[in-house]
Amino acid sequence: MLLSLLMLTVNGNAHAIDPVRAGFIDMARIMDATGMAKASETEAKQVVMEARSRLEAEQQAIVKMQEDYKRDEAIMSESQRTSQQQAIQSRMQAYQQMALDLQKEINVKKMQFAEKALQPVQKIITDIAGEEGLNAVFERADSAVLFVDDSLDLTDRVIERLKAGGN
Repeated sequence: MLLSLLMLTVNGNAHAIDPVRAGFIDMARIMDATGMAKASETEAKQVVMEARSRLEAEQQAIVKMQEDYKRDEAIMSESQRTSQQQAIQSRMQAYQQMALDLQKEINVKKMQFAEKALQPVQKIITDIAGEEGLNAVFERADSAVLFVDDSLDLTDRVIERLKAGGN
């Protein structure tokens, strides 16, 4: 899309449309320089540790069930053995589902942390873009732009404002 806009301005149709004024930011640098990356990482690690703890507790319960089964297998009736094997299998399937659910939960929490961290950054970017009359601001690492003049880099200004309290 950006290429199409640029082609229109180059092909002599510039008088028909306003010129594209764009800037870019380096989000990784912003996150590192402001400590946001560390805070987000700490929150994410806490969620992962809680999930890991729940999984380990469930795994230990399954191991105990298996040990109890092996210990008592010789004295169990066929129906008791079958019932116990089914219970262990069911618990293992529940464990696998729990692991999947916890991974989904971790991913959702990480997205929530990122969204929370990005709110002040987004506001500052919007403010700077408005002040500079920019039509677009791109993330340097994610955009499909093959070249960007460093003079369009807004990263330092965003970092300064974040450190100054977000204004």
